Amino acid sequence: MKSQRYIITAAVGLMAANSLVASASAPRLVADIPPVHSLLSSLTLGVTEPALLLPRGGSAHAFALRPSQAALLSDADLVVWMGPQLMPALERAMQTLAADVESLELLDLPSTARLDVRMDAVFDADHADHADHADHADHADHADHADHADHADHADHADHADHADHADHADHADHDDHDDHAHEGVDPHAWLDPANAQAWVRAMAAQLIAIDGDHADQYRRNLDATLADLTSLDQQLSSMLAPVKASPFVVLHDAFQYLEARYQLANMGAISASDNQAPSPARLQQLIHAMEDAGVVCVMTEPQANTGLINAVTRDGDIKIGELDPAGELLEPGPELYRQLMLNASKSLRACLG
Repeated sequence: MKSQRYIITAAVGLMAANSLVASASAPRLVADIPPVHSLLSSLTLGVTEPALLLPRGGSAHAFALRPSQAALLSDADLVVWMGPQLMPALERAMQTLAADVESLELLDLPSTARLDVRMDAVFDADHADHADHADHADHADHADHADHADHADHADHADHADHADHADHADHADHDDHDDHAHEGVDPHAWLDPANAQAWVRAMAAQLIAIDGDHADQYRRNLDATLADLTSLDQQLSSMLAPVKASPFVVLHDAFQYLEARYQLANMGAISASDNQAPSPARLQQLIHAMEDAGVVCVMTEPQANTGLINAVTRDGDIKIGELDPAGELLEPGPELYRQLMLNASKSLRACLG
């Protein structure tokens, strides 16, 4: 009996040791914002848990790297981030602290559908029908999208000269101020299109396999499950939003252009532009007049919003107020956050517009 206890104890000890070895050999991963962290986490289930830079309740636009986060960047094997358009402070930190670290800049991927920043208070009615965004044949419905044999191992996907190691990516002296910086006028909130999320998890999986081949099979299984979930989510959101797609509304901060374009929603304006700067009185007055003319029925605010701005554009009308959380600031980080973020946004819009 005693010998059996010794055998069991030894076996448990060996399993624990193997677990520690596996954990130690897993890559050290960092993501910038909760939606990106969520997508990356869905791919690393059973392998490791990525670190998240943006603290819960924090603003990506106002992000400043804390000393405690510097080690995360310098010690990382891979940093996955949207790009300098969303968090310029992170670009500067990476140039200083993580110049030799592999990085995946999602807005810079050829497979990312991008929309230009809108600075006007009132939007063009045709903005949601951009030919290259929601209905592009190669974007979400391409026959090779979910089942392509090369979906995680394509040679150009992880090792392309321009992808992670390009000399201009982290070390170019003019990277921060170059007049020709790629996608300078791009709206950075591209995670609000599930088709972009599908493209990104493919790129993430390829990069993970490239740096951690020991867990390649797990990454592939997780990728297949994540792609299936994102396809289901896209269909669910489309069904939820279809009944209210023609109802005009306004948002506090122009962060939802990708959601609008994907599901053909009728957002007619924003109190603040994409960079979330305080609006001028002239901008507010222009928006109020346009709201009256269009018969706007709903204004969507955000967590920790300036209620004075909301009151300024809703005081003279019978307008409902809803809430959208574009970056999942109020949600628990992890693999489920992306799905919950998108469902919450759709439910809020449906309730406010219905």
